[in-house]
Amino acid sequence: MDMERIMAIIDASYQTRARMEGALRDIDRRALNAMVQEQIAEQEYIVTNGRIEAALSEGTGAPLMRVSRDMGSAVTIVREAIGSYRYRLEELLHESSTRF
Repeated sequence: MDMERIMAIIDASYQTRARMEGALRDIDRRALNAMVQEQIAEQEYIVTNGRIEAALSEGTGAPLMRVSRDMGSAVTIVREAIGSYRYRLEELLHESSTRF
């Protein structure tokens, strides 16, 4: 085998590896986005149900506005926590992709 042929094989190998790494990063990012969206939807469902329960329990003396405000604060806290978690996961994803 001549040197030119060997270099072509090496170059093709590097290109294949780069394409595979790009595809893996894309798959990781999509999986991460799906997971985060699922967590957000679950938290919003929980908060919505909490607000419904608060409205139904208004007759028990629980002030609806206070319960609704507390639930809104909980949504904000959860959304920030999920954002922080996503940021950390993206950092890990970036760090792992630079090790290929």
